Amino acid sequence: MQNFIQWILSAELAQVLCRTLAHSLWQGIVLAVLAGITITVTRKKSAVLRYNLLALQFGLFILAVAVTFIWQWQQKEPATLVVNLQELPERAPIASDAPVLTDALPGNWTIRIDEFFNRHALLIVSLWSLILCWKCFQMISGIHFLRKVRRTKNRPAEPPWQQR
Repeated sequence: MQNFIQWILSAELAQVLCRTLAHSLWQGIVLAVLAGITITVTRKKSAVLRYNLLALQFGLFILAVAVTFIWQWQQKEPATLVVNLQELPERAPIASDAPVLTDALPGNWTIRIDEFFNRHALLIVSLWSLILCWKCFQMISGIHFLRKVRRTKNRPAEPPWQQR
């Protein structure tokens, strides 16, 4: 049990999850564009066909995120440390096993983004987890409310509402 808790709280897992979340953002954008095209193209088709196509796309998105996680887990490597040598004192020790990139190129934005995600991985994953828990709580409370409304103090609608 102790090893499982250490694994859940490890920096490696946080970095892999953080990169997976970052990749899922662009994958979600691609899915949204495909869903929009699907809805537009199948506007005059049956709702069942549209629903099945959208469900298939959502399943492919889940599969893509899972494959991304596995790929990121296999590609994991120590975090890259970006250091500006001009800002360090003359004899500042760098106590890390991570490779050091000195003065990352200002034009290379991918290195800066990757470094940002590596540095703040635990915070990003923690915030994402909190938001996910809150959204799950909202969904469960909404389902509970619908069940409660369906079972308590129901009566037929007034005649003007029945005629609509």
